[in-house]
Amino acid sequence: MSNLQAKLGEGLSKFQGGIEQGKQKLQIVQEISRLKKKSMKHQQKNQWCYLK
Repeated sequence: MSNLQAKLGEGLSKFQGGIEQGKQKLQIVQEISRLKKKSMKHQQKNQWCYLK
């Protein structure tokens, strides 16, 4: 029985590790998206300055 518990514990640990990796990847993607939007706003602002 303890062998089964150990295997289940290992499986859950791996699962939780995968969830944490997914969360980190999501945060990275969200940060990249935020920075891209910020960059686009600055580019648009600069274009307006050149047009004036």
